[in-house]
Amino acid sequence: MKIIVFLAIFLFSATAAFSQEEQDTLNINTDFNKHKILVYGSFGYAGSVYQGIERDFIHRNYSLASALEVKYAYFFTPAWGVSLGAGLSQFAAKGTLNITDVVAGYDDPIPFDATGQRFFDLHYKASDLVEQQRIWALEVPLQAHYVHRLSERNSIFSGLGVKGYFPFISAKSTFPQGEGTLTTRGYEDFTGAWYDGPPHFGTRELRGTPAKVKLKTAVDIIADVGLTTRISQNCVLYIGLYGSHGLMDIRPDVANRKDFITPEHGERFSVNSLLAYDVRSGYNNYIDNNNLNWAKVNKNWSRWQFGVKVGLHFDVGKNRKKSVSRPYTPDSERNPVIVRDTVQIVYVYNIVPSDIMDNDNLTSGERENILSLVEALSSSKILFDIDSDVPKIDDTGFIASSTAVLQREPSLRLLIEGYTCDLGREAHNRDLALRRANAIKDLFVSQGVNPSQVRVAGYTVNDPESRRNIRETSREGHRAVIFRIVKE
Repeated sequence: MKIIVFLAIFLFSATAAFSQEEQDTLNINTDFNKHKILVYGSFGYAGSVYQGIERDFIHRNYSLASALEVKYAYFFTPAWGVSLGAGLSQFAAKGTLNITDVVAGYDDPIPFDATGQRFFDLHYKASDLVEQQRIWALEVPLQAHYVHRLSERNSIFSGLGVKGYFPFISAKSTFPQGEGTLTTRGYEDFTGAWYDGPPHFGTRELRGTPAKVKLKTAVDIIADVGLTTRISQNCVLYIGLYGSHGLMDIRPDVANRKDFITPEHGERFSVNSLLAYDVRSGYNNYIDNNNLNWAKVNKNWSRWQFGVKVGLHFDVGKNRKKSVSRPYTPDSERNPVIVRDTVQIVYVYNIVPSDIMDNDNLTSGERENILSLVEALSSSKILFDIDSDVPKIDDTGFIASSTAVLQREPSLRLLIEGYTCDLGREAHNRDLALRRANAIKDLFVSQGVNPSQVRVAGYTVNDPESRRNIRETSREGHRAVIFRIVKE
């Protein structure tokens, strides 16, 4: 099920990417940070040693898992990467035991009388006895990640992989006092006698610490998916869901298996944890010995988990530049040119009248200048942050190239239109749109373009020009500048 969800998200992302209208890529550089540190905390439900066992034998109260992990992620592209890390995991479970069983050949450490010890079969019954389990483990996750951008700040972040699960040397259980009783009786096969009186037998609460147990390592398949939102320049908040399932189930080390009750020096007996007892194997034996019609269980148990995962992603190191290109063709410039990558969406519109290239009144030199101006403007990369009129331009070479064309052809005019997204008040955004257009105009004028050849306009999302000229619904798509070439 978890794999199906992951594949559905991937297919949705791929479909959305290829369904963009009129998507062209020009000569630009895109940059992204390839090194990340991922820090997560998770909490959820989990499988336990109790699962699948009849409630008359054991009632599972809860089985919970939590973890804290730190991972290093390397992204080959803005969308794809891998991560490797380490984490500390805690598993906690609570069960109510109503176990009835026999320990054959029990050696009672307390002498019956002057004749010494007796060997007998110890019959015991746990009634509403509460056990609390706690397992600490080291986790080593290895995952592949896919990122699908929803907007400038928000993305879907998903992962699929495996993790090694390495329990600490021992797992510990406790039996809280006052929660349930244990009743014992002895049967001596030699004499055929039953013993059920104190100090050897009877009903009493448990005392003492049960035996610890060594658990085997396991391997799980893991998947997670969530939403990220950028909260600072180098930090992203992640909130999502996770799930895992055991590829190699976990179980106690059978070489160290103990009976549920064992003799102790100086004590009448001690009670061990169900982990040390290997309760799932003991449960199957109990079914066989008592000819019960209960369903048997696998001697191992699956460590499935699902829950909530919250974390932070930190960008580290320097950005990596990636060059992409597509040959320029005049026909592609008659419509808006959408320059898109998975890190950010940049719109650079170079629009000329649809019939300008077919106008017989144009000389060959004028046509050549128009094409040169379109090509120069198409190589630009202009970004605006939220509520900012400061353009972020990787390379200002396009301004010099455009200036040369405008100076060479005074009949060409450049109309610069500034746009804003829907955040903020209408009056503020209208002013911001004009300031963005004027900021680009100042760049051209500072390079020697005649101010009379550059005009500006500003539009907000409430203007029909915005709805007509910018077809992208995301907010960052509206924080843009559109160039229009006018021939007078």
